Amino acid sequence: PPLHSASRPAARTHGPTCVEQNEPDMAEKLFTFFFGAPESGDVAGLARTAQAPDTYLATKTEFAAPVEGDGREEALLRPLLKNTNLEFLRLRLAYAADRDGWSAEAFHAQVDKQGPCIVICKTVGGAYCGGYAPKGFAGYGEYRGSIAAFLFTWPDGEMSKKMAVKLQKMGGAGLATIDEPETGPRFGADGLIIAMDPGNERIARSKLGPYYERMPDGGSSVFAASDDPRRCTITELRTYVGVWPEGERIPYDGAIPFAIE
Repeated sequence: PPLHSASRPAARTHGPTCVEQNEPDMAEKLFTFFFGAPESGDVAGLARTAQAPDTYLATKTEFAAPVEGDGREEALLRPLLKNTNLEFLRLRLAYAADRDGWSAEAFHAQVDKQGPCIVICKTVGGAYCGGYAPKGFAGYGEYRGSIAAFLFTWPDGEMSKKMAVKLQKMGGAGLATIDEPETGPRFGADGLIIAMDPGNERIARSKLGPYYERMPDGGSSVFAASDDPRRCTITELRTYVGVWPEGERIPYDGAIPFAIE
């Protein structure tokens, strides 16, 4: 008789095979427990999530295409968002310090639970710099890890004349951002810290190397050459979040119960 007839019992072709094939594995069960059952069919954003954004180190050789509706600043930030969850989404200005207030409380009131975000500030020396937080902020006192986080800077402030310098996460995913309700945005332990401590709300500091890579010339700060990297005054601070399709779940809009990184 044919070989497959002897090696594959007939019972394997009945009901138990269907059950085994449809039984979710442990990873699927964990995902469903924490985030709900995956949606099926044509779901808004399916094409985006199918490409596994925010999974790898930030690319420095590919750039996101423009998105209809981008304003001037959003259009300048857009190329940085290649392979992120925000690449194809319209951006919304969630927080502007001059509009909403220069305080950690004001920052978290506008940004928390809005998903991935991009922070940009301007220094007194004229640099425009900031960072991308793939897991956003929620104000739960967490250290949020992500290998896809990055910093960026236009140290001379000429945003419209050249591409920003993009700095990848170093040392693995851990401590990409520090999300504490009493402080503003913090990238790594010292990569870019805008603590917004009372009385020093406009003071930032930056030390590259331990958590985010150094500048191409070896520089250890995202600020302008004339700025003090240990105590730099910032004059502007804004945060953009994505405009998510109606009905689509915003990723990382709460506490992170576990992480596999």
